[in-house]
Amino acid sequence: MKITFLGTGPAWGHPEFGCNCPACQYARVHKGRDWRRRTALLIESSSEKLLVDCGPDIREQLMGREARSAVDYDPIEHFDALLITHSHTDHINGLDELSALRRSGSCNSIPTYATDETWEEISNRFGYLAGRQGEEKLLIRRTALPGVKLVGLQFNLTPFAVEHGPTAPGAAGYIIQDEGKYTGDFYDVPIRDDRLKSPDLLIIESNWFNEPSDQPATSWHMSFQRSMAFIQEWQPSKVVLVHMSHEDFTRNPRAPLISPPPKSHDEWQRAIDQLSQGFDIEVAYDGMSLSV
Repeated sequence: MKITFLGTGPAWGHPEFGCNCPACQYARVHKGRDWRRRTALLIESSSEKLLVDCGPDIREQLMGREARSAVDYDPIEHFDALLITHSHTDHINGLDELSALRRSGSCNSIPTYATDETWEEISNRFGYLAGRQGEEKLLIRRTALPGVKLVGLQFNLTPFAVEHGPTAPGAAGYIIQDEGKYTGDFYDVPIRDDRLKSPDLLIIESNWFNEPSDQPATSWHMSFQRSMAFIQEWQPSKVVLVHMSHEDFTRNPRAPLISPPPKSHDEWQRAIDQLSQGFDIEVAYDGMSLSV
């Protein structure tokens, strides 16, 4: 199984437009691994390709190196299905861009998996794209039920429920072939599942380095400090961090403060290497790929 990280950034990308914080200023100058588009993945085997999430950057993400960005992967002209983790705009607002695949003849329809709550929001915003099997629509609705293996795929793939706040009901992560776990954006996992334990690979968000004292009220995201509790519980062979943002909280942190917080990809990696407690933890960057 090969995983390509099409985007590894937060809801507004990194650097954020109009922001002059040290992290955003650094990213504008150095670009490279510090230029992050919204988080999305491509998961592929020899016979199947799955796109995970479809945010506003999806056009450039699918274009690969043709987009004149720092990434170095071939254009993605076809995939077999789409998985949506939750209904926030940075995860679904690129759905209309996929119409280009139909116009180019790359595909006629895309099986699209999401929970019922997420589908309700997709239908409200993109009802003209979505329909049931047999309808002439781009997105074919497939319901993802937490704890139940998805049907119609060659990958052995099971969603699990996560908590990402009241604006993202039905948010989900995915267990992939019992080898990898992708959490999507989340603050907590309400029901523990033994299938989450001992994965070969855990992909988990790390929106901040330091944990805010007022979480989850801040935004129901995961910090690196909080992610370590899940890493210790699940004992993955390898961890990859995504969804890094320019924000950090140095006032009243819940755990001992790491100050100054890292402002670049390389600073993130060096800080995490010092705090990894023996786990193999890597900070992802756009265009990065690995095999499991």
